[in-house]
This record gives sequence, structure tokens and C-alpha cells, in this order.
Amino acid sequence: MIAALTRFVEALRQEGARVSPAEAVEAARALEAVGLEERSRVRAALATTLAKGRREREIFDRLFDRFFVAPAPGRGRGRGARGGGGQGPQHRAAP
Repeated sequence: MIAALTRFVEALRQEGARVSPAEAVEAARALEAVGLEERSRVRAALATTLAKGRREREIFDRLFDRFFVAPAPGRGRGRGARGGGGQGPQHRAAP
């Protein structure tokens, strides 16, 4: 997930969002804290650490939906130790 986060941060920067190296590290820590099982929690954790203002949030929202897609129904990771039902985000390469 770190590679995906790095690509996401780079895409945010290319679109004009200001993301410092420290904020990128905080985003990684936030993901560790919330886990990857629930897309809404991943989105909130990343938005909190990477989108400082309205303009950055608009960029974030647009790119998050392109980078992190929810798995198709029935195509999740199955039920693991945490009981997740495959609801975590799936990274895909940006267009």
C-alpha cells in the first residue's frame, strides 16, 4: 500500500495540491491506524492528512475515486482474521 500511497501523493501534487513529505508520512501512519478494510475510513484518514483546504479536498476527492476503487461485489478478499468482507479499497493505476 505504501507504493500506492506514494503514487497517490504524486498525483495530488501534479494536480496542484501541496503535500509535504511530513504529511505523506502522516498519511501512511493514519492508514496503519485505521486499517485498510473499510474504504470510508481509508478515505477519511487520507483526506484528514492530505487535504488542507477546499481546493485540495476537491483534488483529493477526484483523484481518490480514480486511485482507490471499491472491490466489485463478490470479489473481495474474503473473511480474514478481522472478519472483513472484502470492503477495503483496491488500488488501480491512475489513467
